[in-house]
Amino acid sequence: MKDKKAETDRTKAAKVKESDVAVKVARLWAQQIKQRYTEPVRPGTPKGDPIGLSLPKYEAALLQVLHPNRLRLREIAKMVGVSEGVLKFWRTETEFLEVVRQTSVIFGEAIANTIIRLFYGEEVVAGINERPFLQIGGLAEDDRDIGHWLIRLIPFYNGVVGTTIFAALKEDLEKNLDPLRWGILCAAIEEAVTVYDDESRRKFESTPGMLLLTKTTIANDIDLLVDPETWKQKSPEEIQKDADEIKEWIFRKLDILAK
Repeated sequence: MKDKKAETDRTKAAKVKESDVAVKVARLWAQQIKQRYTEPVRPGTPKGDPIGLSLPKYEAALLQVLHPNRLRLREIAKMVGVSEGVLKFWRTETEFLEVVRQTSVIFGEAIANTIIRLFYGEEVVAGINERPFLQIGGLAEDDRDIGHWLIRLIPFYNGVVGTTIFAALKEDLEKNLDPLRWGILCAAIEEAVTVYDDESRRKFESTPGMLLLTKTTIANDIDLLVDPETWKQKSPEEIQKDADEIKEWIFRKLDILAK
């Protein structure tokens, strides 16, 4: 019982940390985008014509990527220095909502580009290094760990961001990756979106798609271990390390399914 409670507490603590990092990443991105924004002025604009968004209003639009999944409107209003009532009024305006939609797509594409860049690079998607991506430091030491972090943050952003991320990844990767690698990435995204406690994790791992992916992954890993080419390229110590990691991964899967 104590072990189960400890694991539940760890899961909750991890979600709290991911939630905080989601805010940090979005605010850093918003700050970078805001610095390139030129605030419109009234002089020279015909009376009655819209003049665009003020700087606080534009920042509020950018931070909508965190609403409603992570931040409430009053929290965003406080960040940009306006009342919640003012922000609610802005959200009735077509121009403001269109900027929210456009910038949510930009944010989602930047996340997708960053994931592709960190996991796969130019050898999988030509020109990926030329696309806009998130410039974030300190999230993790290893590039692949940063990629995993970004996947885990998806549930904290709005629906337009999430839809854009998956659509961009699907367009660029489904045709360029073998089915196993594409399946692993899809599973990682689904896990981030659907797993929030021990019971939801068990249900996720028990789905037919995940069971098939687990079997395929195990078979693929074993095939690599016994492949003569692997023994030519790696030392016995490296192969033993790979074998130990595979065993630990299998044991973790079995522990989850046995609960």
